[in-house]
Amino acid sequence: ALGSLGSPEGRRSVRLILIDLILGVAGFCGSMASGHLFKQMPGHSGQGLVLTACSVSWAAFALFYSLLVLKVPESVARSSRAVPVVDTVSGTVGTYRALDPDQLDKQSVVGHPPAPGKAQPPRTIIALLFVGAVVYDLAVVGTVDVMPLFMLREPLSWNQVQVGYGMAAGYTVFITSFLGVLVFSRCFQDTTMIMIGMVSFGSGALLLAFVKETYMFYIARAVMLFALIPITTIRSAMSKLMKGSSYGKVFVILQLSLTLTGVVTSTVYNKIYQLTMEKFVGTCFALSSFLSFLAIIPIG
Repeated sequence: ALGSLGSPEGRRSVRLILIDLILGVAGFCGSMASGHLFKQMPGHSGQGLVLTACSVSWAAFALFYSLLVLKVPESVARSSRAVPVVDTVSGTVGTYRALDPDQLDKQSVVGHPPAPGKAQPPRTIIALLFVGAVVYDLAVVGTVDVMPLFMLREPLSWNQVQVGYGMAAGYTVFITSFLGVLVFSRCFQDTTMIMIGMVSFGSGALLLAFVKETYMFYIARAVMLFALIPITTIRSAMSKLMKGSSYGKVFVILQLSLTLTGVVTSTVYNKIYQLTMEKFVGTCFALSSFLSFLAIIPIG
């Protein structure tokens, strides 16, 4: 929410993906270190304790940083009391069709409201974005939850260090997704970028379903290079359809929806994995691929 408040609409997708990039770099470092930390204490009861202590310490630091350091930008707080103006951003190409809030604002300012039936109400658009985000998150969470089990069992049968490297490979999508938004935002609409990310993840998940060797796993992960773009860009698109004072409320509702569906997804996917691991171990990944492509429908 603070990232949205502190950035112009034309660069908001880049600002939000930059924040996620920092999260991804931290996750990459943590994943690379976790396997080695775990391996240093074989058969020791402190294996999980050390990793837990590290996680809790960093989480506590983040909490106090948020309480004591993060503030709503003063310039944004002052401007919210001023008369709203239309801000044109150089370098922005194209519109959303009906999903472009900038286009709606310009039409209302020049005195030409959109014709009935041609432009969808913002609430309808936000609801469609919600549906797309939830369905896509079902696919992502299911894949991420099953991934460690898939790595440990045949056909891969990895050890602790290899699992750490495999999880770290997943965090590289934060970097590639950031670069993707940086380039795509100059020539594509937000909806196009969202669909590119969904196709990227869906294709990679489909390849994961048929992985037999280590190199095949990393090829599948490489195909998912834009997998982070959809959720971040959906947040950006939502923020362009509402007032700044609503960012926090809507983003919290979105995150709560994603978290609750994630809990259900974890339970369902683990059950599906148990039932299908002897017949076809890639069933969960194939299901995630289907859900990822299905999420394109409300976005398109």
